[in-house]
Amino acid sequence: MEYLKLIAMLAHPENFGGDPDESFTVVVPSLPGFGFSGPPREGGFTYGEVAELWNEVMTSGLGFDSYVAHGSDLGAGVTARLARAHPFQVAAIHLATPGMPIPPKPWSPGMTEHFREVEVWTSEEGGYMHVQSTKPSP
Repeated sequence: MEYLKLIAMLAHPENFGGDPDESFTVVVPSLPGFGFSGPPREGGFTYGEVAELWNEVMTSGLGFDSYVAHGSDLGAGVTARLARAHPFQVAAIHLATPGMPIPPKPWSPGMTEHFREVEVWTSEEGGYMHVQSTKPSP
């Protein structure tokens, strides 16, 4: 739901003062068990399995030779795996809120500051992540 306005802008730039020749075909899949999808199969899916499903939809299902992908939250993990598994089909990716592990030290001063900021943000704003990891919806 957080991307509804952006989707419209990408698909129909002429409605926002843009050039219709610069429009995109926008495909917005739901993770299995989320959004508008049905419940996941018994045992669920791994990030890699969902990435394979999405590539199948984009290439075999919709006929794209290449495409770009965005992922946020859990979708960031799927999108990262999608790009690694299909570098010739995935032209570019954009990740938001990826939960990536912190690399081992030594860190540059910039990395040290970044990870400090992440720790502060997580303690002040990360309640959603904690609730979802400990009390997900049935």
